[in-house]
Amino acid sequence: SETSELPKLWNRLNKDGLTPLTLAADLGRAKMLSWLLQERTTIQWSFGNVSCVLHPLDQLDLGFHEK
Repeated sequence: SETSELPKLWNRLNKDGLTPLTLAADLGRAKMLSWLLQERTTIQWSFGNVSCVLHPLDQLDLGFHEK
């Protein structure tokens, strides 16, 4: 199915070694970065208008400090 392919695409590197998330950050595309982060967000629990969400951090520290 299409959704089973998503994890593979999230981790796919381009020729410069960047994932879609790190490419959006590198190019300064704030809207795309926000959308990508939102798509990977998992709602852990909700109570009324309060929610606890999990944001995967596995791709956030990939060497940008080395530039």
